[in-house]
Amino acid sequence: MNNYGDIMNEDILEKINTGLATVFSAVFIGLGQLYNGQIMKGICLFILGVILASIGLFFNLLLVSAPYWAGPSILIMIIIILIVYMCIWIYSVTDAYKNSKKE
Repeated sequence: MNNYGDIMNEDILEKINTGLATVFSAVFIGLGQLYNGQIMKGICLFILGVILASIGLFFNLLLVSAPYWAGPSILIMIIIILIVYMCIWIYSVTDAYKNSKKE
């Protein structure tokens, strides 16, 4: 009975840890990696996410004050940055999920 209870507790804790790592990474890029103990990967993803978000915000503010002829090219840059950001976000979430299951 005691061994079965230990196995059940370990399974529940593994599911909680996997879920937490995935949610942390979904909320903020790199946080799930930090939770899994992948410090350098988490910091690099975090910095990359902040840089892309800052560049996207800059282009978004630039779009508001741009002349009418510059608007489409700035909008294309915003879309490209958004696509790259989403790819990194998806990578961060799936990587946090996969690596939390390995431990």
